[in-house]
Amino acid sequence: MSSRLSCVEALRLRAVLEDCSHQLAVLGNVMPQRSRSCSQADEDHTMDHMDKIQRDREFAVGVIDSLLAELKEQQTVQCLLEAVEAEHRRKAHVQQVISREEEAERKIATLQKELQDVRRETQRELQRRQELVAELERRLLEMNEKTSAEKSYIHSSTQQQIHQTQKLNSHNEKSLEDQIKRLHLQMEEAQRVHQKTDRFLKEKLKVREEQLEERKERYRTRLEEKESELQAMTSSRTSTRSALQERARKV
Repeated sequence: MSSRLSCVEALRLRAVLEDCSHQLAVLGNVMPQRSRSCSQADEDHTMDHMDKIQRDREFAVGVIDSLLAELKEQQTVQCLLEAVEAEHRRKAHVQQVISREEEAERKIATLQKELQDVRRETQRELQRRQELVAELERRLLEMNEKTSAEKSYIHSSTQQQIHQTQKLNSHNEKSLEDQIKRLHLQMEEAQRVHQKTDRFLKEKLKVREEQLEERKERYRTRLEEKESELQAMTSSRTSTRSALQERARKV
């Protein structure tokens, strides 16, 4: 809470404030005049400046009126301190808003630049593709013209070849039929030989399998005999070792 002023201090301060209030009232009656010699931009700038002065004047008038009332009733200047603090908060808030707007403007400028870069790159890519399409269309046209000429040549050449082939076929048809008959006979003979060979190989395989089975049986028999011999030898060696150990203990 603000400290209380003396009566003399309060009266002096009220006199000063009333004089300021009177001067501000006079200033409020002075209206800006439009200048015919100035450009529209200069005139707009002047009017913006005058609007700011008018807002500041109204703020000062409001603070002075409140302060005069407080001095008259309580001989304090608390409303002045509150007004100054509120103005500081307002200016801080405005500065934050301005900072955010400036940051947003910077981001917008960056995005606009990126957009321009993308547009330029897209335009270059579109131009490149258009040139590629034009080149492919040119090649396609050349290929179509070449193909058309080749088709015409091939058609003429094919007709001649067909005529010649028909003449040649009429000569060779009988020979080919004879060759086909001989090939059929050879294929039938080869089929018979193949079947005979297949039966022979199957019989041979069966004999070999039986022989292999007999060998396996003989091998199992010999293996069992060897295992029996080995077991007998092992038992004999064990008995001999036991006898020698018994004799050594007796000696």
